[in-house]
Amino acid sequence: MAALPAATVVLDGVTVRRGPRTVLRDATLRIGDGERVALVGPSGSGKSTIGELLVDLLPVGAVHGAATIDGRPLDEVDPHVLRRTILHVPQDPYLFDADVRANLRLALPDADDDALRQALRDAGAGAWLDGLRDGLDTPVGERGGHLSGGERQRIGVARALLAGRRPDGGPRLLVLDEPVSQLPPEEGVALLRRLLDADSSRGALLIAHRDAEAALADRCVTVSAQGRLA
Repeated sequence: MAALPAATVVLDGVTVRRGPRTVLRDATLRIGDGERVALVGPSGSGKSTIGELLVDLLPVGAVHGAATIDGRPLDEVDPHVLRRTILHVPQDPYLFDADVRANLRLALPDADDDALRQALRDAGAGAWLDGLRDGLDTPVGERGGHLSGGERQRIGVARALLAGRRPDGGPRLLVLDEPVSQLPPEEGVALLRRLLDADSSRGALLIAHRDAEAALADRCVTVSAQGRLA
């Protein structure tokens, strides 16, 4: 299934509840196709919830209000199409109990080993890869348990780079939810810039705690401790 041709996202009066707690309140937000927007605000304010909403990761019935992509209600878009259009790169990327190669190929199943190695090098994991006795055949363990947090994040970034090389042109919007938080700040910012520069027409929602990360966006939106956008 191909991605949608455009990824203009509009939230209009969106409230998100999880059990008795209201996480996001009456949120209104527009991300134009190709626009880069940073969400800033305290931990627990609902920034990650917005990212999860966009890729259909929230429980059924949690979302109230209108949310659209390319003019279509988010909940009416086929989930496979949605996740080809919007790539979620979280703080702790999901890795399954297999080797490095298989986990990278989740993003680009036909990628050869040279492409996988290059993606890891572009993600700053070249020295790590060279130090692995079994290279791409190295098992990562359940949920990447054999790796450090930084190593898992580099694989997550490498996957995002590979996804951008899909025949359909890759995702139209990146949701970057602190995907380099375990890396040294300067290196993390450099990796985010590399991801963004890989396709200048691709939009991004950057969920950031560091000013230097937020500065990569076209504009910043503040989320208050009460889950309101300003």
